[in-house]
Amino acid sequence: MEERDHDGSGRSYVCYYLNQISSRGLPFGDSPLGYSLPSLLLQFSLISMVSRLVQLILRPIGQPLIVAQILGGILLGPSVLGRMMPFFAKAFPRKSRLVLDTVSVFGLMLLVFLIGVKTDLSAVVKSGRKALVVGILGFFVPLGLTGLVAFLLNEFLSLDHDVVRALPHVVFILSMTAFPVVTCFLDELKILNSEIGRLASSSSIVCDLPLRLYGHSCHYSILCSGIDCTGWPTISAALVETLDCFVSLMLLPLFFAVSGLSVDIFHIQNLKNVGVLQLVVLVAFIGKLMGSMLPLIVCRMPFRDALSLGLIMNSKGIVELALLNQIKNHNIVTEEVYAIMIISVVATTGLISPIVKFLYDPSKRFVAYKRRTLLHSRRNDELRILACIHQEEDVHSIISLLQVSNTTRDSPINLVVLHLVKLTARASSLLIAHRQRDKPPRNPTQSERIFNAFKTFEQDYPGFFRVHCYKGISPFMTMHNDVCTLAQEKRTTLIILPFRKQWNSGGTMQSSRAYRHLNKSVFDQAPCSVGILIDHRILKSPYVITEHSAFRVVVLFFGGVDDREALAYAQRISDHTCVRLNVLRFTTPSPTEIVGGTERGKILDADILSNFKLRTQHTEDITYREKMVTSGMDVIMVARSVVNTYNLVMVGRRHGDSPIMLQLAKWNERGELGAIGEILAATELKGEASILVVQQQTRVWGLRDPEESTHLEELSCRLYSYLY
Repeated sequence: MEERDHDGSGRSYVCYYLNQISSRGLPFGDSPLGYSLPSLLLQFSLISMVSRLVQLILRPIGQPLIVAQILGGILLGPSVLGRMMPFFAKAFPRKSRLVLDTVSVFGLMLLVFLIGVKTDLSAVVKSGRKALVVGILGFFVPLGLTGLVAFLLNEFLSLDHDVVRALPHVVFILSMTAFPVVTCFLDELKILNSEIGRLASSSSIVCDLPLRLYGHSCHYSILCSGIDCTGWPTISAALVETLDCFVSLMLLPLFFAVSGLSVDIFHIQNLKNVGVLQLVVLVAFIGKLMGSMLPLIVCRMPFRDALSLGLIMNSKGIVELALLNQIKNHNIVTEEVYAIMIISVVATTGLISPIVKFLYDPSKRFVAYKRRTLLHSRRNDELRILACIHQEEDVHSIISLLQVSNTTRDSPINLVVLHLVKLTARASSLLIAHRQRDKPPRNPTQSERIFNAFKTFEQDYPGFFRVHCYKGISPFMTMHNDVCTLAQEKRTTLIILPFRKQWNSGGTMQSSRAYRHLNKSVFDQAPCSVGILIDHRILKSPYVITEHSAFRVVVLFFGGVDDREALAYAQRISDHTCVRLNVLRFTTPSPTEIVGGTERGKILDADILSNFKLRTQHTEDITYREKMVTSGMDVIMVARSVVNTYNLVMVGRRHGDSPIMLQLAKWNERGELGAIGEILAATELKGEASILVVQQQTRVWGLRDPEESTHLEELSCRLYSYLY
């Protein structure tokens, strides 16, 4: 039973029986909707279904999830479906709304707690002057402009008392940029660990500081755990891993939907109030754009990037909704003002998201302006390698490859080690250089153990290797940004990624979807050549290479730009005194071709093989053989033999279409390693060799693809083929 009472203070009270929680069911004469739990489950189901439907409709135009969830609440509320009173009275009765509101606020509290756990306030100190200035100006410029406009409007227009009372709070809410809102927005756009994403995260922490002094319930800074950038606190990581999915997928949508349920657009009666509030919103938007963009333009950041950051700093979300709900509950704003501001939040966020997606593409930064390949490197150039590590077991196979890469004092290897860590116990991504502690720690972190192994390797070969260590913490979906950013900054020639393996229920090995996405994204966007290193060995210890040992290497050469890149690396390796190199050239009976390609590509293949044979004809440590195959099964038989005979097998990733390649590709349609690479990576071969799948640099600005040829070059190639 529901009763309403008034005590003269203007407050409404709803009373109901405490034992009406769970219904016994219709067979016992109970109406399920008269009880709290069945009613809550129905409301949650309705909110989920309507929000998902709205999301499906809005997804093609790039709308974020928060917009769909708020609009779903508005559709279910008194603005649309709630106008049909029988439905609204049954689905969202007043007493059950109290339970729904309580659960949604509980979700907000848990989110605030998680944000506090994941927030590293030391980022304010480490963010640099650019982020500090953007954060300060991004708050005070819109605050000053909107405050001035509000004052002028109040002086020269006869504003309603309700609007006058709400304006100071509205001005503050519009001027702030909440850190959790920005990080969620960046994560949804998949640019959290991009250059703009890191700057926006750091700037929002600075811009967020006034909120911590505002006196509202969003004081999540007191919960901050002070996470150290070089290690992981077990408690905070466990908390985040346990609660994050439950809060973000279950409770948080309820909060957004409840905010929408509270909106009644029919309370908007005075168009003058709409105009005043929208003018303030517009001035705040422009002011935040100016405050955020001005220091970036002075620092000569491209205008598109500066505009993107200014738009991101204007994003609104859960913190603004929480503040609006709080001042509404304190009767500071009326239903009309609340409805106008909620619609403004939806409109602002809905407008920003597709514009940022259009303006900012982080992959464009990874286009190099010169060729960074092994094939185009000079013989005595410094070789710059970026080695990516996921776990400690990846270290030994990469060190073994570096050992045989024939480094000399004239041609040393400049090695950048990047430990890639999945983002869990932090709210923002991180890419930092490792600083070695003054005293060795008693219990080193995983990152420190990895870096110590490479530092020890550097000390064992003084003057031959220079090692620089970095740690990247980011979501799997955007982890490739860290790899490509560091490769661009360090002008890397070759990126080496380990092939991460997992066993499925059938007893076979495959790479997980997350790692495959990382590998494929690096292949697509890297500013240099890329190699995926697959280690089939059971004992993950480095090869012991001495003056009297033999390290056997084979290059499987089918043809194409990637095979030429693999052969170029093999030629460098072959100069090592312990290396025995064999190049195996695959051919097919005429007129069938082993791989497709242009005439120019075939000439380039012939040239590199001719030069290789000429250079190595007087040494017994390097051999060249040709193997004729007629089907994909013949290729697999050769692959089975080489993985049991050699220590390292090298092959290109991409090969032109041909009947044999199409046969091989059908057996491994989902792989990112290419037709041959996927076959060599399969555990069914049961070999002990390491596999290096190589792709030559693909993103070079202003330079023509070496495989492509002009009409004149095409004629020359045909003449060459006819004569020779």
